[in-house]
Formats: sequence, structure tokens, C-alpha cells
Amino acid sequence: MLNCLNSPTSGSIYFNDKHITDYDITLLRQKVGMVFQSPTMINGTVKENLTMTQKWIKDGNIIADTELTQILEQVCLDSNFLDKIFHTGDTIMLSTNIDDSTPEIMGYVIEKLNTSKGVLDAWLQNIYMKKNRPAFKLNIICTIKEENNIAEMIFKETSTLGIRRETVNRYCLDREKQLLKLPYGEIEIKVAKLDGEIVNSSPEYESCKKLAKKTGKSLKDIYRDIALSLSKT
Repeated sequence: MLNCLNSPTSGSIYFNDKHITDYDITLLRQKVGMVFQSPTMINGTVKENLTMTQKWIKDGNIIADTELTQILEQVCLDSNFLDKIFHTGDTIMLSTNIDDSTPEIMGYVIEKLNTSKGVLDAWLQNIYMKKNRPAFKLNIICTIKEENNIAEMIFKETSTLGIRRETVNRYCLDREKQLLKLPYGEIEIKVAKLDGEIVNSSPEYESCKKLAKKTGKSLKDIYRDIALSLSKT
């Protein structure tokens, strides 16, 4: 793009009242960080893409956060941006297609995964494989730290011969558990906050199920009472 700007085929291009050809193209390249728009072209981290054209960066060098902050400030980005993006990439998704297992086994696997350390979410999708065979797609989002243990569990508990792995980034709200008092007991609710403001709240199913068994009330009535109580806060 810089080459095209520096040698337009027709007309003239000015920047700050200075003709584009009066700029040193080499120096201009050194001041520009590149972030590709096409996702198929992004092979590295955000840090690597932002800093790939800086002249002092050599292959194999480690870029300090202080240096990256300076680069971001050069392109008018808030240096606090670092705090938001460098926590991404710490989770992965494991997935596998299974066409020779029963619903009972897969239900057990999901239940076991969702109570395992490091698993953030696990779910099944109904899919069709070759020869139109109905099958399950098992998906797990987990921490990198625990992925080996989780992969080992999948191999032991299912009939799969291979597992796909991909790094995933997530937008996550701050969340916390709170107790909500109802006339007949307490239940746990999960509260999500954005910049300190509550934007979502939902009851914990296990807590509601426990209270339903204890009081004899129906689960749907408990959910209704929770919704009424939350609407008043």
C-alpha cells in the first residue's frame, strides 16, 4: 500500500501539506505497524502483527511490553490496551466427531467434563458424517494448563481416535456468585458485571434443584420467584 501511495498513477497525494513523494518511504515503513484484515493471513499474535515492521526487531528477539507500549503509543493506541489483549489466547477448544457411541455414554462424558478442573464449557452437537451417519461432535473449551489431562480423559472415555485443537479468545464479563433470599430459602445466583455495573444475572441450576427437593416446590415456580425477586432489585 505504501508503494502505491508513494507513486500514484495519476493525481497527487498530500499529507500534512507535504507531497507524499517528499517522504522517505523507508522511514515511513518504520513508523507503521501492520495488522492484516484477512484472518487467513494472521499467523502470529497481536503483538507480532503490530510490531512486524519495526526496524529494531530481529528474528528471535523478545519484545518487551515497554517497547510494545511505545509502539502502540506511536499509532495513538491507549497503552492500557495491553491489559485487555494479553489475557487472550490462554484458552483452547478441543473437538472431535464420534459416530459409534451411545447417548448414555456421551451424556456421562459431558457430565464428567463439566465438573473437571480447567473445563470452562463442554457441549455436544448433533451432526451427520460420511454415509449420512448420525454422530456427535464433542466440544470443550478449557485452559491450556489442563488440556493434556482433558485430552487424556477424552481418549479414555470415548471411542475417538483423534482430537482437534485450536486457540480461542473470549470476551469475558467479571462474574461472581451471590446468595438470593427467597421466602422459603436461599439460592445461588451468578452475577455478571461490565465496568462495575450488573448487566446479567442468572440462577445456579444445582442450587435451585436442591431447594426444590428440600421444599417440595416445583423448579419452574422457584425460577419464577427468582425472576420476580431480581426484577425488584
